[in-house]
Amino acid sequence: MNTTHAERRASLEAEAHPAAHDVSNAIKHGLLLQGRTGTLSAVEHLKAHKVPGSVIGRVLSGGAMRIEDWMSAQ
Repeated sequence: MNTTHAERRASLEAEAHPAAHDVSNAIKHGLLLQGRTGTLSAVEHLKAHKVPGSVIGRVLSGGAMRIEDWMSAQ
């Protein structure tokens, strides 16, 4: 999947977002799950907590997309 920073941001804005605190906690737990039991269980956990798919992809990507986002924001 080769999407640009702007495309990912537009996708994020189009999706409904639950409360930021809830998302943050779900993401932290999802990352722990990914390390312990694998990506599939982390994805299932994040979906169950209504984390948008585009966020799930960025968070569980291993950092490549997050680094690209940071670099393009500079």
